[in-house]
Amino acid sequence: SHPNVSEGEVTRRVCFKEAANAGSGNAGAEDGCSINRDIKVKNCSNYFVYQLKPTPSDQTVYCTAADSALGDPCVNHIVQDQPWRSTDCEGQTCSGNKLMKDDNLTVGWYRLKSSGGWKIPETVVPTHHCSGKSPGWLNGPHPSVGDGEVTRTVCFTWDGNTCIIQHEIKVKHCGTFFVYRLEPTLCCDKVYCTDPDSVPTAEPQETTA
Repeated sequence: SHPNVSEGEVTRRVCFKEAANAGSGNAGAEDGCSINRDIKVKNCSNYFVYQLKPTPSDQTVYCTAADSALGDPCVNHIVQDQPWRSTDCEGQTCSGNKLMKDDNLTVGWYRLKSSGGWKIPETVVPTHHCSGKSPGWLNGPHPSVGDGEVTRTVCFTWDGNTCIIQHEIKVKHCGTFFVYRLEPTLCCDKVYCTDPDSVPTAEPQETTA
C-alpha cells in the first residue's frame, strides 16, 4: 500500500506480469509477482513521488490508477498568484496601467491564490474593476466539500447590465481552498475577478486523508 505522510520515504515492490503469462495459470506466475522491482515512494501530502528503476524488459511498464488522486483537480491545478484580479483594483491601478483580460486564457483547473483573493466573488462587480473592462463574478454559491465538482455560472458586467454575458465553469471545494475549471473569455476584455475578503488571515493547514 502507499505510505502515509508520517512514514516518510519507504520501499515498495512493483510487480509485473508479462502478457505471455497473464492468465496462463503456470506455476511461475502463481503469485503474480515473479517479475518485480523495488522502488522508493513518498507521500507529499497532496500527491506521491516515486523513485523508479528501469523495467525488467521492453514489454513491461509502470501503470497509473485511473481513479487515483492524480486525476483530482484538487491535486492537479494551476496556481494563479495575480493580485490584479482583486475587485479592489479599479481601472489599471494594480496592473501597471495595462488592461488585463482572459480572452486567451488556457482551458484548465485553476486555484486563485494571491493577496487579491482566493475566491471568485459571489456579488456583482462594477465595470472597470479587476484590472479589466468587463469583470466576472459567480452567480451562485460556492459548493461545500460534499457537493463535489459542480457547475456554476460566471456573469460579466458591462454597459449597465450585471450579466450581459455568461460562462459556465466547474468549481470544486478542496477543503481549504477552491479550484475552478476556467475557459477563455474569447472577447470583449472580460476578466475573472477575485474577492479580497476571501484571503485567510492565516493560511489554513491542509490535512491528509
